[in-house]
Amino acid sequence: MDDTDVNEGETPTEEQLSPEDVLARTGFEAGRSVLTRRQAEVLAMRERGLRQSDIAEYLGTSRANVSSVEASARENIDKARETVAFAETLAAPVRIEIAAATDLYDVPKQVFDACDDVGVKVNRTAPELMKVVSDAAGDAVHGRQIRQRLFVSVSSEGTVRVRVNWSSIRVAVTLSRVGPWRVPPLVCRVKRALASQTRLVGTCTCRVYD
Repeated sequence: MDDTDVNEGETPTEEQLSPEDVLARTGFEAGRSVLTRRQAEVLAMRERGLRQSDIAEYLGTSRANVSSVEASARENIDKARETVAFAETLAAPVRIEIAAATDLYDVPKQVFDACDDVGVKVNRTAPELMKVVSDAAGDAVHGRQIRQRLFVSVSSEGTVRVRVNWSSIRVAVTLSRVGPWRVPPLVCRVKRALASQTRLVGTCTCRVYD
């Protein structure tokens, strides 16, 4: 935390509230960004630890509006990451479909065999690759069983990406909006992504999409 960050319980100063220096230091250009300037300003202030109520007072708006702007900004960032990852996946020389009900222990061989066919080297052992798939897929993997269809791609540099087919849970998400059904936590996390039908999770090179 630097000198311009806000500690919990402190009243933010004018310098701490102003996002201008942050945007200037990061080279933000609204015309070349997926974010509007207002979205960038809100994120800049939030990264400094400011409460939404403080930002709302500074901007002369409501906390609800700030919350909406922040949510839209983060969704736009997710979409931008997904777009970049999608473009990279299109160029991947290795793309494998892992069927539902596949044993997780069988996945490394499928990946290694596909990579060998095109001369791509994966710098991971079988246990490491299983962990990558399991961690990235989340609730799509339970124990050793893959519960949802997975799409694994490997770039020419050996970067592994995992996509998850969530088509079978979209009905459950829809029902959860109008009824008292208990929806698994992962379903709740993907609700916001249904409009684009894709979502990037995490910032590592092994990404999950739905």
